[in-house]
Amino acid sequence: MIQFTINSFSNGISGRPYNSIKDAIQDGGYSVWCNEKIKKAFSFGNGTEKDFERYCKDNHCKIISESDFYKEIHSLPFNEQITHIQFIREQLSLYNNL
Repeated sequence: MIQFTINSFSNGISGRPYNSIKDAIQDGGYSVWCNEKIKKAFSFGNGTEKDFERYCKDNHCKIISESDFYKEIHSLPFNEQITHIQFIREQLSLYNNL
């Protein structure tokens, strides 16, 4: 499963608050997560979905489903869509079990 997190709705990377998922995407204020990344990122390589959810809560991240995230990407201009999809592919290429 692939999930996305919006890093903060209070002050985005650019210093302006995000009013929507689309704002966060355009600002690059998101992270890409897959099961393997979650496992490796928490509990010394034994991370679980609960660890991921706790991390997001502690760091004020909002978890976004893959379908909701891509719906927002498809509302962007085509050249921006390509840029974000390439970034996502690069991030996911680091993990084998996809």
